[in-house]
Amino acid sequence: MNILIVEDEYPAAERLMKRLQGVRPEHKILAVLEGVAEAADWFRDNPTPDLVFFDIRLADGTCFDLFEICDIPCPAIFCTAHDEYALEAFRSNGIAYLLKPVDETELAAAFDKLDRLRAPSAEEQKQAVRRAGLGDGYKTRLLISTSHRLRPVPIRDIACFQARDKGVLAHLNSGESYFVDFTLNELEAVLDPSDFFRISRALLPNINAIENADRNAGYWKIRVKTLDDEHPVSRQRVSAFKRWFSR
Repeated sequence: MNILIVEDEYPAAERLMKRLQGVRPEHKILAVLEGVAEAADWFRDNPTPDLVFFDIRLADGTCFDLFEICDIPCPAIFCTAHDEYALEAFRSNGIAYLLKPVDETELAAAFDKLDRLRAPSAEEQKQAVRRAGLGDGYKTRLLISTSHRLRPVPIRDIACFQARDKGVLAHLNSGESYFVDFTLNELEAVLDPSDFFRISRALLPNINAIENADRNAGYWKIRVKTLDDEHPVSRQRVSAFKRWFSR
């Protein structure tokens, strides 16, 4: 998930980034912006982030001034020392209103709420199954486009699916990687859950491709063959992941 922070007090921004690292280490901080004018320029020149953290009172106005001059369709979490703006915050794409200093437990709860809001509905999952032509079963192979050719790849030959800015990559056990015409939400709905588990917003690994899972600095990471880096398991998914991985 790509996150933008709008906060005019750098120590507060640093504390928030530290909290984010503790709660969702897999997420990426795009930028820290100090005011309305700077944020307006950023939104005009960049793709919409997945989530924005707003301090309410900024050096050149309030964050609500930004909503007046920019289209901000993404969800927002408001972090402030003032409690009188809650109603206006929830009218402005707000999913949480956190008082400073931001508590890590409350921050984690805000992300859990966002996950629930973003999770595919039962109807969306049914549509994904229909789109994949599965009837009542799980997908057993995937058509991958390579240049001018369609290549059928057995699902068992795919080590993991990874969200990238341009879409979703299928990483094959052979070391090859290809973009596929599915979102991770759609894949999660059509793949056998005994073989694939969504460890985060960005990664859906095959259990047979996980080389190891280690706990380090308070959170779990896995290593998937064909990928160079370790990948963190979202904290709210750790218990379910351990049950799945130890079956």
